[in-house]
Amino acid sequence: MEYKIESSNIYNMDEKGFLVGMLTKAKQVFSKAIFKSGKIKYIIQDGNREWITVIAIICADRTTLLPGLIY
Repeated sequence: MEYKIESSNIYNMDEKGFLVGMLTKAKQVFSKAIFKSGKIKYIIQDGNREWITVIAIICADRTTLLPGLIY
């Protein structure tokens, strides 16, 4: 390696966001005629737009840091 960086000084970080209150995809049941008529234009949600972000960090020497949460 040109710069001789030790593996204990190399980290990788990843983040993932989760929408609060949304565990699964919303499903709707309607007829083909209603779909073709254009009456289905939007999906009603509860208005909650809160996100939680999880941050995970791992080092090249196989050690990890505790996950971080951002509310």
